[in-house]
Amino acid sequence: MLRRAAERPVHAYLLVGPRGSGVPEAARAFAAALLCPQGGCGQCSTCRRVLRARHPDAIEVEPAGTFIVVAQIEEIVREAFTSPFEADRKVIVVSEADRMNEAAANKLLKTLEEPPERTHFLLQSDAPDELLPTVRSRCQRVDFAVLSEADVRSALEAEGIEPGVAAVSARISSGRLDRARALAGPWAPLRRAAHEAAGRLDGTGAAVAGGAQDLQAALSGALAAL
Repeated sequence: MLRRAAERPVHAYLLVGPRGSGVPEAARAFAAALLCPQGGCGQCSTCRRVLRARHPDAIEVEPAGTFIVVAQIEEIVREAFTSPFEADRKVIVVSEADRMNEAAANKLLKTLEEPPERTHFLLQSDAPDELLPTVRSRCQRVDFAVLSEADVRSALEAEGIEPGVAAVSARISSGRLDRARALAGPWAPLRRAAHEAAGRLDGTGAAVAGGAQDLQAALSGALAAL
């Protein structure tokens, strides 16, 4: 859908999906397609820099604290009305757009109602109902689904992770590829502790207590890695 949209893009999109469904990656890939002279080849300097968040015409905004505040929106509005540096367009990507406070959302709304001709906005959200209805109505919505266990497992195996580890990590990742990668990598001790604790349960309180203690230790290690 986004590949087709890149050929004749509208001024604003709302990319909606739960964490781990690929929304941030899709937003960057779509931004690269909008700026790339070839429509998103993935290989040129423009694509590579956009995908690494290093292109001057792809501006990324995320909450500076609890909320996205008016000062941040004022800054991107100024950016929106300036000419592109290199490409024919500018793309402004707003992460966690639902965390705009009301003043910030109203400020952005005015720009979405009268958008600059060569600027496109990509709003990301996993809680779109928290956005002002008027902001949502000015965007074309694109929904992303949680990945299936099979898709997550295939992605891990393609990255060189051993099939057995990939299968277990995918099964307990709740469809989140980022979580599955962590369970197959830095959180591997936690994954193994959970598996071993379940296998040791024999109906006695001692087994439960021992398993809980091991899980707590593994969890502390996982948090330190995180």
